[in-house]
Amino acid sequence: MKENKPYSVLSNYASLRILLVEDNPGDIRLFQETMRELPDNLAIDYVTCLKDAFPKLDEKHFDVILLDLFLPDGNGLEVIGRIRAHAPDAPIVVLTGLNDEQTALNAMWEGVQDYLIKGTIDGRSLLRAIRYAIERSQMQMTIRALSLIDDLTGVYNRHGFMNLATYQIRLTRRRKSGFHLLLLHVDNLREINQSEGDTSGNRILIATARLCSDTMRSSDIVARVENDEFAIIMPEAEWDNIATVIERLDGAIARYNQQNSDSLLSFSYGVVCFQSSTSVSLEHLLMEARKIANSHELRLSGIQKEEVDSVEKNE
Repeated sequence: MKENKPYSVLSNYASLRILLVEDNPGDIRLFQETMRELPDNLAIDYVTCLKDAFPKLDEKHFDVILLDLFLPDGNGLEVIGRIRAHAPDAPIVVLTGLNDEQTALNAMWEGVQDYLIKGTIDGRSLLRAIRYAIERSQMQMTIRALSLIDDLTGVYNRHGFMNLATYQIRLTRRRKSGFHLLLLHVDNLREINQSEGDTSGNRILIATARLCSDTMRSSDIVARVENDEFAIIMPEAEWDNIATVIERLDGAIARYNQQNSDSLLSFSYGVVCFQSSTSVSLEHLLMEARKIANSHELRLSGIQKEEVDSVEKNE
């Protein structure tokens, strides 16, 4: 008789439908063996290529998609985009080999909920990944339905940021990983509002939000946390990635300033790192990033390389 008690992890879900997109017969057999360990409330459909996955997604609702990124008719990150086009709200868990872990991390930059390494999957790890994927997807949909968006800029407001960032801290501790927090302070916004009017200040805030959203990954959290401050959480990001993002954001600002000489963008900023082993609060992280930004040592508008390099010293 099957023992279900160890898998109470999904006890809140009456039933779940899973779509597995995998073409390797050996991996499919291993997955079928793993499925025998799971509760009876999980139903799974198997397909071996995108061509067969699309009709399934069109005709049925799936709670989770388990997706191999290397298929006969699609490879790499483009597979995610093609699946998203047919099921934009379905949580995706990527399946990857040991040698493809970096690809899986890159996939998380594209907004997938989790990844599993083939050959190491057991019933418990599979259920944990499914639960996390569903919870994160449901939270994202709930946030869209609540008043957690800044009316002016369209990014998250402070309340939305605190909710999502607090969840990210819990997730980071669970996964024993880390994230970076980037805080941008809009220079001289009060003076601009006083001398040129709120319309000019609002135009700068809207442009800042758009540049940040266009530059960051889909999995990053972009928010306006104060009148003249934007905060961005970048999960699973190494320092080299952060430096690249800062350089890319600075390039976007420089291009904007060339085209809009009447409302130039200029920022001071701070970057701090959160590790799962630390016990600092979200407010503390914001305060530390704000201290760095207020020192005016790190700036965006035409940043120099030595300024980018100095960020690492502040972590």
